[in-house]
Amino acid sequence: MKKLIALSCLIASATASGVGELHTFTLHDGTAFNAVVVSCDSREESVVLVKDDGSTVESGLSGFCAADRTYLRQWELCDLFMAPTRFVVVPTYSVDRRWLGEGEDGPQADDPEMVAGVSEHRYYLTLYNLGGVALENLTVDYQVCYSQKCSATHAVSLSPQAPSPAEEEGQVAATHAIAGTLRVARLEAGGWKLYLTDPVSLADANGEFSSGVIRITLGMETPDGRRLSRPIVLPR
Repeated sequence: MKKLIALSCLIASATASGVGELHTFTLHDGTAFNAVVVSCDSREESVVLVKDDGSTVESGLSGFCAADRTYLRQWELCDLFMAPTRFVVVPTYSVDRRWLGEGEDGPQADDPEMVAGVSEHRYYLTLYNLGGVALENLTVDYQVCYSQKCSATHAVSLSPQAPSPAEEEGQVAATHAIAGTLRVARLEAGGWKLYLTDPVSLADANGEFSSGVIRITLGMETPDGRRLSRPIVLPR
């Protein structure tokens, strides 16, 4: 009974994540059985399954028919994609300052007029593949949400109502966001890649970038044409 309860929990968890499901496997000798994949390592050619009667099957990948080998390799990809400890995204907040008008290298003491400063806020996103297989056809959809007294360049307000007079006077911080999509053709096993989000450009007179939060949704197209997604919310 305990084995059946554990199997039911495993099936529910796997199905909810979109990674696995109860599948009918066929061995080379014609033996067929229903089971859930627990692990698959194509480098080691090892597979661990839990059958619907609660028993465990350990086999080499080559012991299955061609269709099941394809299924297992896809399961391995999906399992890696959904694992936050093996497919990792690390955001790093960055701000750069630049100057408009005269004195592009910064304000000088003898400047006859005040030079306006602009801050550019963005995130570096580092993607790590700590698994044993390469990930392909990835997308990284991001939304940088922040508070600021006045609208920033390329920013879209998240609030549908018009700003209050206090907001128009720059007395109350308003919430804004920018969004974008990064495309990753291939991320090798054990490899990493670095990407940049679009910047949020704020003039000094418009207040400071604050309460920054980046929301990320990872996407991957599987070999059979399905689309997986994995949302992440990361504080600044």
